Amino acid sequence: MDMTLYAAFFGFDVMGQVGFSKDFNMLNSGHKHPAIQALHENMAAVGVLSTVPWLMSMLGKIPGATGSYARFADWCARELQAKRAIENKNKETLKDRDPRDVISWLLRAEDENDRSAPPGEGAFQEDCRLMIVAGSDTTAVALTNALFFLTKYPTCYRKLQAAAQAQFPEGVKDWTYEKTKSIPYLEHVIHETLRLKPSAPGGLSRLTPPQGLQIDEVFIPGDTIVSVPTYTIQRDERYWENALEFRPERWENVNPEKVAWIPFSRGQYSCPGKNLAFMELRMVLSRIALEYNLAFPPGDDGEDFDKGARDTFTLNVPELPIIFTPIN
Repeated sequence: MDMTLYAAFFGFDVMGQVGFSKDFNMLNSGHKHPAIQALHENMAAVGVLSTVPWLMSMLGKIPGATGSYARFADWCARELQAKRAIENKNKETLKDRDPRDVISWLLRAEDENDRSAPPGEGAFQEDCRLMIVAGSDTTAVALTNALFFLTKYPTCYRKLQAAAQAQFPEGVKDWTYEKTKSIPYLEHVIHETLRLKPSAPGGLSRLTPPQGLQIDEVFIPGDTIVSVPTYTIQRDERYWENALEFRPERWENVNPEKVAWIPFSRGQYSCPGKNLAFMELRMVLSRIALEYNLAFPPGDDGEDFDKGARDTFTLNVPELPIIFTPIN
């Protein structure tokens, strides 16, 4: 089974529910939604152009220059309009009930002129696009990378299986999400995966204040776009012993907020979807550990997958074939 593909199906189906209360039905159908296919066809260009935002804006004004990405943007706009029509039609019924998805919350904020509402229709559509890309692609890549490491290092996977089985002695029939949060080794696996292979490896751009910024002996002029390269920082031997090794045990008694670990960024602009990402990873990895043994196909050691990753704003990874064998 190509887990790169099926992790993507899972990630986008989840964001359909979280964002729109809508099932994209990719897991059941086994096919990419055409809009998502259009997005993936353009992520390499997005990765380059996101570092030159003025050029992206310029190209967006040239008919045909944005290629199939425009199909993805148009689809997001249609989904927003459809969701708005549903909310308006049922406004009286829904007014005393908390919204159940992200877009419903933003529509409620828009109706109430709340400061959290998008400042205009263009910003609202951009929020839809960002939610789909940042909320699905990143988690799908993290899940794929975790499965790669666990398959490549069977000792680590057996340790995770033992930890999951200790937490759920009756197996999957005893499984609950709340209990997965109390499996320390599962947390270690997730943290170590995101350390070695962050889903946004290049880091996120920020603008320095007009007066500039002094960092130790270095002065950065004002209004300068800067970025901290997550991938490089998290593999730096100055901060991590044997930095290139996959060692989940290194996270024992370590506070992620106190070390060089920034896959979700830091501070007030850190990723708002961090908790959702951890929830998805805990759910899937714990269930797989309880139900299956993992192996690469004969003749495959995972090296092509490991070396084939590309930074396209989010990490783009090649196919990851894994054999799942049910545990008796």
